[in-house]
Amino acid sequence: MQQLVYLLLKVLTYLLIRCSPLTAVEGRHFHHGVMPPTSNPAQLRGGGTSVNISSPTQAPSPQEARLENVNGTLDPSQAQALHSLGIATGPDPCNTESHHTLICDRGVPYRHLLSLHLEYCTEGAILPSSAWLQLSSLQALNFEECPARPFHVPLALAHSLESLTIIASFGRSVSNVMAPPLPGSWLGSFYNLVEISVSDVQVNASGLHAMVSGMKNLQRVSIMHTNLRGVLPSAWPSERVSQLHLSNNELGGHIPPSMAELAELQSLDLSFNGLQGELPEELGTLQNLQYLSLSSNQLSGQIPNLVQNLSSLVYLDLSNNQFSGSIPSFFTNMPNLRYIDMRANKLEGEVPFTESFLQGLNSLKLGGNPGLCYNKSIIVMSVALVEGVMECEREWPAADAPSPFNTAEPDDDDADDTFSAMHIRQRGPNKAIILIALALSCTVGAILTATLLTKRCPSKP
Repeated sequence: MQQLVYLLLKVLTYLLIRCSPLTAVEGRHFHHGVMPPTSNPAQLRGGGTSVNISSPTQAPSPQEARLENVNGTLDPSQAQALHSLGIATGPDPCNTESHHTLICDRGVPYRHLLSLHLEYCTEGAILPSSAWLQLSSLQALNFEECPARPFHVPLALAHSLESLTIIASFGRSVSNVMAPPLPGSWLGSFYNLVEISVSDVQVNASGLHAMVSGMKNLQRVSIMHTNLRGVLPSAWPSERVSQLHLSNNELGGHIPPSMAELAELQSLDLSFNGLQGELPEELGTLQNLQYLSLSSNQLSGQIPNLVQNLSSLVYLDLSNNQFSGSIPSFFTNMPNLRYIDMRANKLEGEVPFTESFLQGLNSLKLGGNPGLCYNKSIIVMSVALVEGVMECEREWPAADAPSPFNTAEPDDDDADDTFSAMHIRQRGPNKAIILIALALSCTVGAILTATLLTKRCPSKP
């Protein structure tokens, strides 16, 4: 039977090859599906017409177009101010593309500075107040690794400046250990700031309130690694603050309920401080909050229900605190959460997370909670996310072992099931009969197909 089927297949293959119309393309044989080559790969042949495909000419960027039409030069008084500050500039610093220290406006005939970046000043450098008086057009001012003395802030500069960044400058830092701390009152003199960023320098202030109380337009605050002491403000000069980063300081006390007044807050980082007590329920009104880090404080109590009201929350870090009790189950109803860190607390009980919730997380860290465990029958595929957490030890009820003395007769349902199974196994034709029928059907079909192909194929001369 197998030889017969093999013979019929060879006959069909020969007839199909012989009758195939795809034997040549424009006089060239068509082998293995490879298209015939063209003389120009950048042309497509269609209907006898060649279409040339070429790259379009790139138009100049708007910035390049503007640079070609700039005629103004830097105001001579501001050029002199830069020279007084020890900033080396060319004859036309505003039109020098490689100059990253300053940004100018488009004024004509004279241009004025909008942004100035000073870095790696000489130790003990003096920045004269007369120079800053000429730079009252500045909107952004950046100091990086500039161990100079704090200068007198002209009123015009304090009014115009909107962004101030200070990194390891104007005070005691790793690179300038002998300098006195940076006075918080000096920072507070820039009253019109929208953004303030101070890091890696010691700040001498009675608290954050003394620094920012006069900043009515403040929106972004980042004061980190400054050894700032005191408590968090009970009132804020601006309710438009969207970013508040105060990590790695020496702040103490409780988190005030008044922080809920910052309705536009999106990012809050109070990590590595000495904050105590429980989280105020008022924080649950911060509907725009996406990033919350309270790590490495002395916060206590159970994880409050206010967290479930933070519907926009993506990142949550409560690690290295004294939170106790069980992990609330409401976390599984927060679909935006991607990062959860609750390590090194006093949490206990079973991890309430489902497998589907865990698969939606990017990171989960629960280690360092000795009383915490997970149910291995629920968390199967995402075991790596609960690293550092032990399996819950449960005493499952033992299955009843069949007794050798149990001679009870099977009930009627069991007897019916046994009879049905036997009846099904005996039902149906024999396997050999099925194979013979299939072979005969294939043989008849092959003969009919071969006959039709023989009649339709043209005979070779």
